[in-house]
Amino acid sequence: MNETGVPVQTTSRRFVVYWRQADWGFFHRRNEAFTRTLAAQGSVDEVVHLETISLKGLVASAARALLLRNPRLRSVYRLHVRKALACRPVRIDERLLVKSMLIVARSERIWLERLNRWLFHRQARRLRASKQTVLLAYPPAIYLQELRAALQPDLTLADLVDDVPAQEYAPRRRAALEKAFVEILPLCAAVFATSESLAQRYGTHAPSGIEFLPNGVKPLDPLVCDEHERVPSRLPRVGYTGTLNRTLDRSLIEYLLSHNPNVEFVLIGPVEPTAGEFIQRLTARFPNCRYLGRKRHDELQSHMADCDVLVNLKRADAGTRGNDSIKLYEYLATGKPVVSTPIAPADRLRDVVYVAKDKTQFHRLLQCALAEKAPGKRQQRRRIAAANTWDRRVARILERVEQLYGGDSGQPQEAKRA
Repeated sequence: MNETGVPVQTTSRRFVVYWRQADWGFFHRRNEAFTRTLAAQGSVDEVVHLETISLKGLVASAARALLLRNPRLRSVYRLHVRKALACRPVRIDERLLVKSMLIVARSERIWLERLNRWLFHRQARRLRASKQTVLLAYPPAIYLQELRAALQPDLTLADLVDDVPAQEYAPRRRAALEKAFVEILPLCAAVFATSESLAQRYGTHAPSGIEFLPNGVKPLDPLVCDEHERVPSRLPRVGYTGTLNRTLDRSLIEYLLSHNPNVEFVLIGPVEPTAGEFIQRLTARFPNCRYLGRKRHDELQSHMADCDVLVNLKRADAGTRGNDSIKLYEYLATGKPVVSTPIAPADRLRDVVYVAKDKTQFHRLLQCALAEKAPGKRQQRRRIAAANTWDRRVARILERVEQLYGGDSGQPQEAKRA
């Protein structure tokens, strides 16, 4: 038994994690957290993380690797270029390899789609190995069926992260995304989901059922958080970290900025085109709003620690209903007061998170959070974060894989039925 109570496997296995977009090294999302945590397990022989990149994306990554001022971001983009051009996965740790599957471009043109599939299949064939292989897939990743055919894994698992089709406005595109979910789930030996709403929506397509497995967090260094206590001479500081996109509650943000002129609001993260003009307008109109740009995930702890309150500003609607916000777990790990709209996991953690149903209540709760003087609450938040680590989530996945392999038999149940 290991420290999490999961039986230690006698057979080392190889995991292939197939993510749906090219963003390794930037956000430490669930796929990357699972990959790194799996690679740290003694019962796992190696983990290969895959994602797809187009020629246009490759050129953009190469340009940013040369032109960006931030040396840490340049190093990430250099890795993206390297793992796209390499014939084999690039080893970045003892048991961790990464590879970008290069395609020409996403297109509905038949000839280009055929060319993409041919390129993808040739690259995927090189990944086949004689050792036991578990494929952990993230629909709607493209060419997932081609990857399964080339790898021929012993087990295929699916991990559903966010309700991606619900976030798509174009009906045709939404239908294509839903089809990608529906086609892969019946082929999976086990399916996990970040939210109960996702499990309910797609449960009928998964013969094995869908298990609710929330997001998690890597424990933060409490010394870093405690050393960044607020300097009394400066304005109170409220921080937001994460992608700035169309899921932001824009009216809420403008309301908070206008009603709290003596509070500094700091926004950190990449800006998607849908929100670029909005962020520029905010910083020009409100002197108490600062945008600090895109930061690497390992730089965020010091920025969060420098804030008095951390906030989640996403709208609670159909597009975010399937989410389980990683930033909330990361916020809790700092011990800082947290104010959020009612999206998961805030709705499950009301004992330690200030949850607001509208902008006036958000403003009122923000004042409460800024005035909070309760050391016990800080420790309680950290305990909640410590109970929701990535190690615990991966332990559950490994436990499920062990069950599917039939314990000591070493053969997956799917193979034994064949």
